[in-house]
Amino acid sequence: MVREFDSVHSGRISLGPTYSFLEAFVKRSILAGMVLLIAHGSFAADALIAKDDKSRIEIIRRGKVWEKPEWVTETASGYEFSSKLDVLKGSPVKGNSLLLEKDDVYCQLTDKDLEKGNGKTPKFKCRLMQMNAKTGKPELVLDEKGKTDDIKIKYTVPGTVKYNPEVFAEVVGTRLLWALGFGADRMFGVKRVHCYGCTSDPFNNLVIDPETLVNPMVFTAAAIEKKAKGTEIVAMNAAEGWEFSEAMANYPADASEGHYQFKYRDSLRLLMSVLQHTDNKAENQRMLCLDKPAPATAELCSSVQLIVQDIGTSLGVGLTGLKINKFDYPKWSQKPVWKDAASCKPNYGTSLDSSVARAVSEYGRDHLAKLLAGFIKGDAGRKRVEDLFRAANVEMRNDESGNVQLWADAFIAKAKQVIAPAGEANSAFKCKM
Repeated sequence: MVREFDSVHSGRISLGPTYSFLEAFVKRSILAGMVLLIAHGSFAADALIAKDDKSRIEIIRRGKVWEKPEWVTETASGYEFSSKLDVLKGSPVKGNSLLLEKDDVYCQLTDKDLEKGNGKTPKFKCRLMQMNAKTGKPELVLDEKGKTDDIKIKYTVPGTVKYNPEVFAEVVGTRLLWALGFGADRMFGVKRVHCYGCTSDPFNNLVIDPETLVNPMVFTAAAIEKKAKGTEIVAMNAAEGWEFSEAMANYPADASEGHYQFKYRDSLRLLMSVLQHTDNKAENQRMLCLDKPAPATAELCSSVQLIVQDIGTSLGVGLTGLKINKFDYPKWSQKPVWKDAASCKPNYGTSLDSSVARAVSEYGRDHLAKLLAGFIKGDAGRKRVEDLFRAANVEMRNDESGNVQLWADAFIAKAKQVIAPAGEANSAFKCKM
């Protein structure tokens, strides 16, 4: 049964009613069965495998979710953000990744890429290309290992009325996590992807189209993913990463370190509520070993990072009926951060990990509040917020969700709700410790 944090100072714990033993047992049984069926086919070839679930929990206990970025300075009253942070450009890249910062990205679909992706979001893998300055034709590029550079693309089917909302939400979400100091994959918002060999819907019609081998299929307003650095850690008996409930129940035994890791994890949990990140099942959170070089086994990893991935199901209001509402300005902007500000319970919609809706501690709220206050401060802060949405090319949309100014207004309003849950007139209000 999942245990909830009760007191940082005493280290006491209390049993939480949200996750029943039966629910957890059934879930893990299903996941374990899935692993046997796929034989770890979904894991990276160089992944570190924890020997059992007990070992996985110990790795979660040692994991970190937040590190103060170089552009953040801690002061007596909070956090200050410097001009070193360029939200629009994102984290510095080099090599082939520089090609992903351009408005036009080129790639080729090959026979080896004809593998159905997971989930329901339209996406495909292809081999990165660049234009040859002399011939004016695209050519494959190689990565640092001398192999073709594979990229993963989320897209909208050309000719459809509505854009794929995850294309925008994932760029905004990952860019925000990175800017605030939380781990995240790097997502590039790209105006046009020219794919040689692609059909108009490669996720559902994954074959080589001979016509587009000459005249490429063009996908507008796409997102390209580059995984965060580190070696993935997986469990031998569970096709999952980590749950928020597990992260909140298992933190370092050292009183001081345990306090900080609880605070940072609780602030991340609140941030997921602000974003309305709905698809937060364990397999959408990864454990990474940051050791260089990686150790022989997962248990020997000395630097573990817990990151949130696949954050595209956010910036809406969560599950509505049988569909997840995402990247929907009118709905997201009208949903308050708090369901009950007096008890600091987030206004989280239906999600796959109900522990995220539990009351937030003052430790977590205060940490996120100080980060957000610094992030949105002044004219520079307003630009940082706007750049979150510019980076995702939201202006390519022709509806309210394509208005950068509206999104920025809504984001700043939600940040202020975190900063002052009971309103600016009652700024002294604090959540329970």
